Amino acid sequence: MHRITSHLSTLTCLKTYRYTFKFKTWMISYHLCKKSQRYKNSIAYRSFLYEPPKEERLDISLEFSTAKEVLPLLHAIRARDQQATWKIYQELQQARKLHLLSPQQHSIVLKSFDVDGKYPFTRKETTILKKKLFYIFDQMKEIGHDPSVIDYSHMMNVFSRIRLREICDSLWIESINKGLQPSIYLFNSYLSSCLRRREPLLKKVNHIITSLKKSGLKPNLTTYSMLVRLYFEARDIKSAQQILEFGFSTKNYLEIEQHKWAIIRAFKCMMKAYGYKGDLKSMDECYRHMLRLKIKPDIYIFNTLIRYSCSHLNLQQANQYYNEMLLPEFSVTPNATTFQNIIYCLCEKGKTRECCRYIEQMKEKFNALPTEKSIGLIYNTMMRKKRFEDANEFAEKWKIPNDWYRKSK
Repeated sequence: MHRITSHLSTLTCLKTYRYTFKFKTWMISYHLCKKSQRYKNSIAYRSFLYEPPKEERLDISLEFSTAKEVLPLLHAIRARDQQATWKIYQELQQARKLHLLSPQQHSIVLKSFDVDGKYPFTRKETTILKKKLFYIFDQMKEIGHDPSVIDYSHMMNVFSRIRLREICDSLWIESINKGLQPSIYLFNSYLSSCLRRREPLLKKVNHIITSLKKSGLKPNLTTYSMLVRLYFEARDIKSAQQILEFGFSTKNYLEIEQHKWAIIRAFKCMMKAYGYKGDLKSMDECYRHMLRLKIKPDIYIFNTLIRYSCSHLNLQQANQYYNEMLLPEFSVTPNATTFQNIIYCLCEKGKTRECCRYIEQMKEKFNALPTEKSIGLIYNTMMRKKRFEDANEFAEKWKIPNDWYRKSK
């Protein structure tokens, strides 16, 4: 009886162990797949110009569906180590093992080479990045991994940002000649190549938009955002405003969140346009329109609003924006630029004592120091207004040299 009980107990333990082992294995597999998905989303599709179309969202498991020779390359990409990625990729090419990469993994390698927010690039960095991208792009073609629309979108996105627009033109023609069906993200990448040009390219823009309409695709919010910026650069503020009103009339807040950074850039352009002209009412309307879209303004938006309000000596409006940025729903911390703009306006009005209160608040509440330009504005205004006692006290507090006034004039 004791033997039977012992045997049953052993079987129960083995069964429990087997189920526990299976559960742990399943959990490990689940977390690895989730990691893989997060990895793919963050590395491959982080550009604001495009995102993975639903039919292209394929899980690429690093551990379960990859040859062991390729794993170091994919781990280097996950670590965002471009130098290691490039070295391992070249080693695989020299060993003639690039065929072990799947087309989707080869696409991820291509997308790992990006500008990564670093801007502007030096000429040397631009040349190196161009060489690496085309090397990988050509290797994809050589081993039979035909670049997809997303690969062309990435290439055009990168080259538009480092201002090699002629390459964007050739990539666009190549993709069309290959018979690829352009996606909205490819159109957006091509549109972005028209930005920041010395001469307006409205003819080219109109050609791209005509092609977009003929393809049966609908512009998304990033498309409208870039059109606003393009018309702003062409100084056609009326057309830019019309696109702003038409394109951003949506109440789909999920879509707005998805294209948030592109939308913010468009609104910032319009605020600059109206602020520069001195049309502070229209500038404020743009800001209120942005708030209606549930987009929270950042420090750059508030600094733009305060800057143009102060440059046109509208201290009341500048103070209104300053107070709004401190509201709990925004919680934006003012920086030295914020205070410099306000101090300029106060000095123009001769309110140096109020300037001193602002820089005290800046130091005590936000632990920030005023710029040298702000200090100079206050000190020079005190001297110009012949408030010598205030100027001496201010100079002593901020350790301003005696001959600084003459040098800084």
